[in-house]
Amino acid sequence: LLVDVDHFKQVNDRYGHPAGDACLQQVAKQIGSGLRLSSDVAARYGGEEFCLLLPNTDCDGAKVVAERIRRNVENHVIEVDSAVIRVTISVGASSCAPGSANSIEQRIKRADDTLYQSKQSGRNQVTVARLD
Repeated sequence: LLVDVDHFKQVNDRYGHPAGDACLQQVAKQIGSGLRLSSDVAARYGGEEFCLLLPNTDCDGAKVVAERIRRNVENHVIEVDSAVIRVTISVGASSCAPGSANSIEQRIKRADDTLYQSKQSGRNQVTVARLD
């Protein structure tokens, strides 16, 4: 899964970078709380993006995890100093069978393409594609 915090630049512009950093920390906690398997890994991927690896999860399961995380973030109220911040995320996912011939680059590219579809379709949503 690739996760992007929607309109994050506006958070930094309105509340400042320290508040933006606190916001990202809270988003990371919500992402972590959405994971269920010990083999699942979440990492910051740069800026306001996160990458999640779900090695023992099929396409349908990835969508369930992504939707759970999306709802967690959407429903979480972030309080920083006197500010109350609410954010949403867009998620893109690619899935393939174990032993697939698809390279890691192809998998990341497909997840990035589906993330872009989520953003183009209005943000705050999940798009999943299976690599053949």
